[in-house]
Amino acid sequence: MCAVVLVAAVALPPPTPGAAQESGPGGHRKWLGGAIGAVVIGIPTFTSADFNPNLGTCTRTECFAPLATAVGFTLGFLLGKEFDDGAARLFVAGPRLDLRPRQTVQLPFLPDRGRVAGSVALLSGAEGLVLLEGEAQSPLGGLRGLRDAAVVEERAALVAATPNGLFALPLLRDDRPGRRVDARGARLVAAGSGGGLVVSGAGGLLGFTSLGQGADLELSEAARTTGDPLAADLVWPRASPIAWVLEGPRLVARDGGTLEEVGALELAASARSLDVEGALGVVAAGRDGVYVIDVSDPAMPRLAARYQGVRNAFDVALLESRAYIAAGEQGLVVVDIGRPAEPKVAAVARNLGSPSLVLRTSGLVWVVDGATSEAHFVSFSGVAPPEQPGFALPHRRNWPPSDR
Repeated sequence: MCAVVLVAAVALPPPTPGAAQESGPGGHRKWLGGAIGAVVIGIPTFTSADFNPNLGTCTRTECFAPLATAVGFTLGFLLGKEFDDGAARLFVAGPRLDLRPRQTVQLPFLPDRGRVAGSVALLSGAEGLVLLEGEAQSPLGGLRGLRDAAVVEERAALVAATPNGLFALPLLRDDRPGRRVDARGARLVAAGSGGGLVVSGAGGLLGFTSLGQGADLELSEAARTTGDPLAADLVWPRASPIAWVLEGPRLVARDGGTLEEVGALELAASARSLDVEGALGVVAAGRDGVYVIDVSDPAMPRLAARYQGVRNAFDVALLESRAYIAAGEQGLVVVDIGRPAEPKVAAVARNLGSPSLVLRTSGLVWVVDGATSEAHFVSFSGVAPPEQPGFALPHRRNWPPSDR
């Protein structure tokens, strides 16, 4: 019983500070644990009768009671220090932001991956597909074993990647299981402008053009690569001819139409997800943190900064010069990259569970809690505006160059 009291006491968080800025969890648990250990073990020995003097030299109360108190303090101190160290590992310093989600949706499964198209968020996992738009949740089709899915806006269609090939579904809710439009197994799929698709599978990358609408979508192979490493993620920003692919330890810029490699940047092998907006890109690299990349010139992507203030960056989204990092138990960490070379924590939201996915949709953000399978639709209007860039990133609006 005493041990339970000791553990509960040192595990309690310190009083919530009144200021919005949190500098750290404090080291109160070790001292509290030491005090409780001394009381729990020391008081009974002070009130007990002397032991048999024949058992040793320190058997009288005035001898063994202080010794037992010291032992109790030491054990409690060490246990409390473990809790302090654990709290420090989970803490990200920065202004605390207690968000009230505009909407919370209980998902029917925990998604592995998410895609966005305008105001629509598409979440996929082995159990199926869920489309989120504002307050609406629409389970789609009867597909299982999904690895990824993308919205093809021009075709009012969804394309789902599975080990059994690509399947087309109508964008509106429909109970049909979808129609297979390509028989080759696929892991990732991204849609660009004009109905184009880039797909990653075991054999490399495939590029497609599309015709038709909804489940009647038809795909035609336009390009392919062979021998490339399995892609960890790929994105094809709207109105851009460049698709960005995480291939092993490299971030590769490829022409979305021909899949020709345009440029590349070496990163950590643990890179797992990316997002690109305008002239900036961000890559979540697990325990290696988040890479901030200048992608203004696809032929020469350049590392602008690296943020390593989280233990594990599971996912990242980029919106208006802020990187939204899904950091699991550490919460959702908002990093200002208005000055790309000097990333700075703008806010830390710790009341959204254990974020595992984060998606940006039309100025707002969906955050998926990996512990409860809840999706929170949140606004960050309470966060100070991002700093203006200290230098202008040369955003190339036309690619390839006209003189190429």
